[in-house]
Amino acid sequence: MNSGHKVFEQDPRFYKTIFDLAGDAIIACSEQGQAVECNQSALDMFGCRREQLIGSTPSDWSPLFQPNGKSSEEMAREVFSQVESEGEAHFEWEHRRADGAPLWVDVTVRLAKTEQTNLFVIISRDITKRKLVEGALRQHQELLQEVQEVAKLGHYVYDITTDRWVSSAILDGIFGIDQAYPRDARHWLDLVAPDCRDRMQAHLNAVLAKAMPFDEEYRIIRPSDGQERWVHGHGKLQVDAGGRPLVMVGTIQDITERKQADLQINFMAFHDGLTGLPNRALFFDRFSQSISHAKRNKNCVALLFIDLDRFKPVNDRYGHEAGDFVLKTIAARLLSAVRSMDTVARIGGDEFVVMLDELEQSGEAASVAAKLIDSITLPIQLPNGPQCEVGASVGISIYPENGTEIDALMAGADAAMYQSKTSGDKKLHYFQGTASSSGFGEDWPHFDDQHLVGIAEIDTQHKELADFIKRLNAAIRNKLDESEIRGVFNKLISYTTHHFESEKALMESYDYPNWQSHDREHKRLLSNLSFFWSSLNKGTDFFVMQAIRDWLLHHILTEDKSLGEFIRQRLLRSEL
Repeated sequence: MNSGHKVFEQDPRFYKTIFDLAGDAIIACSEQGQAVECNQSALDMFGCRREQLIGSTPSDWSPLFQPNGKSSEEMAREVFSQVESEGEAHFEWEHRRADGAPLWVDVTVRLAKTEQTNLFVIISRDITKRKLVEGALRQHQELLQEVQEVAKLGHYVYDITTDRWVSSAILDGIFGIDQAYPRDARHWLDLVAPDCRDRMQAHLNAVLAKAMPFDEEYRIIRPSDGQERWVHGHGKLQVDAGGRPLVMVGTIQDITERKQADLQINFMAFHDGLTGLPNRALFFDRFSQSISHAKRNKNCVALLFIDLDRFKPVNDRYGHEAGDFVLKTIAARLLSAVRSMDTVARIGGDEFVVMLDELEQSGEAASVAAKLIDSITLPIQLPNGPQCEVGASVGISIYPENGTEIDALMAGADAAMYQSKTSGDKKLHYFQGTASSSGFGEDWPHFDDQHLVGIAEIDTQHKELADFIKRLNAAIRNKLDESEIRGVFNKLISYTTHHFESEKALMESYDYPNWQSHDREHKRLLSNLSFFWSSLNKGTDFFVMQAIRDWLLHHILTEDKSLGEFIRQRLLRSEL
């Protein structure tokens, strides 16, 4: 020990050696803040030569402003002033190396007093790597926060042992609660919509009992504004060594928009896009349920098949928008004329069906049908000014009098409706006898003047297509074998192709402006025919035949009507 002490006394340069060996950067500054001495670690840290550092001030090696917004020069003066009064200061500082790279340091500044002068001794430790990691983590957290805000995803931690949970600001916003809201399981359940509470309580109990993940969609009622929202809750349990739950960590996502979209998609799949009424698929499902219910209760179910009369002239004279308005008006009138337990559906262009449930006597259907006809025939005020009137032909079939299967009852009501149509307006007919469950009648589908487009070549081919569908229906009704039905179907495809080629030639000949979209529609219809064939012989032939009929008549009443009108106008101008 004594020999070491003598080394320091005999050779003061040994202090310099230790000074340079220090791992931290050490810089001595004058009272004016200029560097007068430094160790090798300081030179290494700043990546500079000694003559570059000596005489400079801390702010010379710093950005213009520190992260807190203050200028580096001003902050340096404040630090030296603090050290002079308190003897020491400790802080973090952002420097710049000689090559311009950022240099973050943890700094301690002390005041060293001598007989001649005072020195500020600055001891700096490089924390750049730590700060970069912190910065990257902060950016990640900010990005995660943004993602959670966009995804409407909040998070929570539920301490099961104390029955207390903490939540993020996003989760509080989703739930519509503030910091004062009590955070325990009971008050969470208070947020859940009443009809979901029992299910959510049972799920939470199961999660805690079985240490399983929490994963449920449920509705909440926000206390802040009373809004109902859909949320998806996720949670993962942390358990102790004995498997007992301690903490649940999870997320809550607002899925209201997705749920609304799902509901809209589901609605569109089973409802008519124009009128909002149930479509054929939903109607048949309800009809099947009603028949099952009627079997148990020995009630009647009436099926009313309604076809509008004089709708085509309205559509042709006033346009498709007026026609759509008429259909929506009729739909509303039908709904208002039946009970809430009954079902009104639109199954085609101007065709509606009504199911009257739980009738004690079949004769009740006639009074309802007469009421519907009266409602339909009332004048309709069109949006653009004029009034119009339409009529209705109604056919009625009754379960179980006319059949016990859906397709038989539909075929019977359709046949009775056609009888009404040929008898004049304001007519309704009951189907007599027992309808066949093997398909529609022989004269189905019905092709009449409303399906004419006014161009002889097109109308002739449309009639021929309707005849092919009749032959296909007959083959199915007569239960021909699959190869024979396939032969009829192939002829339908072949003639459809011929018809579409003829229409394409007409469109080219008359320079039809919408020929490309019309031609694309032809290709889609041919593709649909292949799908229809794949659906036959699977117990749904009745529904497939309905779809094939709609496939033809919808195209006639929309695209081909427009084409026919264009050609007629061209021919009229050429004659003039």
